[in-house]
Amino acid sequence: MPTITFVEAVGGPVPAVEIELNLSGSGGLPDGGQIRSIIVVAEKVAAGTQTADTVSATAYGSGADGIAAFGTTSPGAAMIAAIYDYYNSETGRAKVEVWGACIDEDAGSVAAIQTCTVANNATAAGVLTLRIGGKLFTVSVTNGMTPANQEIAIAAAFNNALEKDRPPLLATAPGAGVATFTASVKGAHMNNIGLETVSQGSITGSTYTWSGTTMGAVAGTAGVGALAAGDFTAVIAALESFSAAGQYVIPWTEVGNAGALAFDTVVPPIFRDHVISQGDASNMIPATLRMAWKDSGGAAIGPVAAVAALDTNDCERVSLAIAPYSAVEMSGSWEGEIAARYAAMRASEPHYGRSFDGLPFSDIATSAPGDVFTKAELTTLLNGGCTPLNTPRNGDTVQIVRDVCCRTDLGLFDTQGMDALDYIREDWEATLVAQRRLSIVEDTADLPPVEFITQPKVIKALLRSRADLLANAGYMTNVAENWPSVTVNLSGSTLQIAVPIDLIPALHNIMVRIDATVPPGA
Repeated sequence: MPTITFVEAVGGPVPAVEIELNLSGSGGLPDGGQIRSIIVVAEKVAAGTQTADTVSATAYGSGADGIAAFGTTSPGAAMIAAIYDYYNSETGRAKVEVWGACIDEDAGSVAAIQTCTVANNATAAGVLTLRIGGKLFTVSVTNGMTPANQEIAIAAAFNNALEKDRPPLLATAPGAGVATFTASVKGAHMNNIGLETVSQGSITGSTYTWSGTTMGAVAGTAGVGALAAGDFTAVIAALESFSAAGQYVIPWTEVGNAGALAFDTVVPPIFRDHVISQGDASNMIPATLRMAWKDSGGAAIGPVAAVAALDTNDCERVSLAIAPYSAVEMSGSWEGEIAARYAAMRASEPHYGRSFDGLPFSDIATSAPGDVFTKAELTTLLNGGCTPLNTPRNGDTVQIVRDVCCRTDLGLFDTQGMDALDYIREDWEATLVAQRRLSIVEDTADLPPVEFITQPKVIKALLRSRADLLANAGYMTNVAENWPSVTVNLSGSTLQIAVPIDLIPALHNIMVRIDATVPPGA
């Protein structure tokens, strides 16, 4: 038997089981796994019960547990609430377990602050509707209501909302009809939260003026500062011993303000490197990184170059969801929430081999009709390795446009639900681990009648039984026809196994030929 060439599997120490996904002949690389766990890494606030730079000892028992760990109004709490809010239409619930890794805010940074100023008493009653971070908030205004009382009502409407229904801000009512909104943590990554007066209905007399259309508007106080690499040393060290793996979700993609958005080139690579170290063939723990970004499209789409830089080191395990919003208002949902809901969707799908193209996001703010991505922009984003989100024409739900999971031989990204590959890998790992401490001898050797000695042909037969079961579940196909091409051989002290991609339906190519004429009987 020829020796099989491996890239990820290092061949030691023994005894061990290493399973490498090598799709060089299929035009794709794996995205990262049969993922049920989600690890939220974000800032906590002082009220959070979990110690900074630690990972939760167990998965949170509920959304309330996660919110308490990070502290209400914190970015981590908002993201956890969004994950638990995800509703899978086929199962009726999100199939996830959520863990958290808390860090403190950057003490040297500045928190974003913006205001909503109410002028004049109301001369007619009605309902005021505000949109903050893509979420709608309604305030009942009575005839004659003063600016000061309206200010109190606005702050209360925001603060009394459930964690899943508000971005990580805190509203206060200091007086003089000015409701003040302050980012719960410091830094420029909170600047891209939109602020908007949607309608004041039948209210007359009063006016409502925002100091800016985003938390980063210069008319108020823009968030300043970003977390540095050193701020993550302790939490990455804590995550190194974390064994649940899964999808890592982070909120840090933006530096700058609404007038000069820029991708954070410091934090995402730190977590990219971490998930790659967690997801190689040696440790058998699939892991991916989920992030989100809001972009206005146009000739220079911001995230593409940034993702291209991330691609240089196994970007197949990094996903960046891109949502379209106005270059002026950048209204719509906060990036941390988009990333969290994206991870919840991915973790909750009932079949890991399906494509996610067209799947709707729940409770993500839609973009204005004039702000959707054009076909050319969608192509640029897909080719750049991003997962675009778009609102179909006249639609009221944001949908995924071809969830990006793998790179083709032509250097472009494509998708076919690569999670199926890690599902197969985990199934076979469990089977092979049971053989780890058996002695293995060549097929040509005489097998003595003892239980602890086996041969490659015996293991191949064992894997065949698993493949038949996986075929019944839709993860493998054409097992009988292709099983002779499966290679199982012993090379020194290492058992080598190679499986052709013909057994994996998610990796099949589709070829279409259109002829001028079709032969009779064809």
